[in-house]
Amino acid sequence: MLIRERMQRISFRLADLTCSVIAFTGAYQTLLPARDFLHRLLPVYLVEGGDLFAAGKHIPPLADLSWIFVIAALAVSLTVEYGNDLRPVRIRPYSNIFFTQLAGTGVAAVVIGTIFYAFQVPLYSRLFVLSHLAWLFILTAGYRVITKALAMHYHNGRVARRRVVIAGRAEGIRAFLSTMAREKADIQNDILGCLTDDRAASVPLEIPLLGNVSSLGDLLIHEPIDEVIVVLPNGDSPWLATALQHCDYFRVTVHMIHESLMRAKLDDLTAFSRVQPCASIMLVPEEELSSYRLVFKRLIDVVLSFAALVALSPLMLLIAAAIKITTPHLSVLYKWHVVGYRGRRFTGFKFTTMIKDADERKEALSVLNEMSGPVFKIRNDPRVTPLGKFLRKYSLNELPQLWSVLVGDMSLVGPRPAGPHELVRYALWHKRKLSVRPGITCFWQVRGRNVISNFDDWVRMDLEYIQKRSVLTDMAILVQTLSAVVRGTGT
Repeated sequence: MLIRERMQRISFRLADLTCSVIAFTGAYQTLLPARDFLHRLLPVYLVEGGDLFAAGKHIPPLADLSWIFVIAALAVSLTVEYGNDLRPVRIRPYSNIFFTQLAGTGVAAVVIGTIFYAFQVPLYSRLFVLSHLAWLFILTAGYRVITKALAMHYHNGRVARRRVVIAGRAEGIRAFLSTMAREKADIQNDILGCLTDDRAASVPLEIPLLGNVSSLGDLLIHEPIDEVIVVLPNGDSPWLATALQHCDYFRVTVHMIHESLMRAKLDDLTAFSRVQPCASIMLVPEEELSSYRLVFKRLIDVVLSFAALVALSPLMLLIAAAIKITTPHLSVLYKWHVVGYRGRRFTGFKFTTMIKDADERKEALSVLNEMSGPVFKIRNDPRVTPLGKFLRKYSLNELPQLWSVLVGDMSLVGPRPAGPHELVRYALWHKRKLSVRPGITCFWQVRGRNVISNFDDWVRMDLEYIQKRSVLTDMAILVQTLSAVVRGTGT
């Protein structure tokens, strides 16, 4: 929590400084048009009696107004520093955001007004101050409101889609389900079923029995699971350490609840999550604690993918027309059915680069496969159309995936999603690559994907990205990807 708050504080201070620069520049650039507008709008006696237009068509140099920028930036920064701006933006009310930023600009106005009165500053600077503070309030409050809305959308969507499995003794699982029903817990999660640590299913359960707790690792590979609730019995649980290691490796949240705690009545202490109506211990992956960082990454994905779709739309229309002209019997887009974050399936799109029966011919060409493991790859694939070879060389067939990024199925940077037929052949350690949102590009794409023939090496690069991922790492990969696309080193 402290890491997330520190990151939010640094990010917001940098954003506030950027907003101050934009507001200062914008107010200065619009000072002359605003003054001319007021000249036409105000009554003549107000104009003749004041010094609002005494400077004619000239405005003061930017350096003469720089002190206003310094005072306004400091006033807003100090005000928000002590105005609950350190709390996670997701839990701050919109009213708190509005009044905190309003107080910051108000303090700046009071300080600057005092200086005006004491030193008899010309009136045109007052017009500049009003414009500057208005810009500053709109920008600083605006980006906080947008960030809060995105954070709430991400949090609510993530909670609503969470798929949960319960592990423990059959007796303990039934007691836990009874406690949830008795306490009328507000459960938004989808409980898929349970895993028991005994073979005897003498206790009837209200949810499906998925097997023994020893099969948790296999279940995490083949099913999209976000959370495991472990009901601890009174006594030794030799399976617990292995279960925790599986959840840790696949970055799956764990809630541990002791059977004896389900009967404890607490008045003032509450569970961290509403999923459990009783006291529990929660272990979560770092990314779920640092959700602000994920929101910032998602914001970058949305902005860049939208801008790219708009800017590249003429090129994409030309590619679509070329596909229909050269291969009129083929559809423009190829539906790409893949498995993404934590095993969730989605349909992406690519420009069609292969003949119509390409999937059916894959089995016959399997002897030519140049990639070890579950992935199929041929350097000179006979199924690729002539136009498709050009599109693949410059990775232009990947452009429709920007839509998958925009809607949230993918990210710009991340491990490649898996095909359903590939996933069934994954080893236990391969599945970790699906513990983050898949992406269009990653280390494998920029380190020479044409020369990599071992699937294990590919996965190791994806796991390296998971360990090193950050905004700076993503930016570096995107720059290298653009360079690879321009050089035509795709496949």
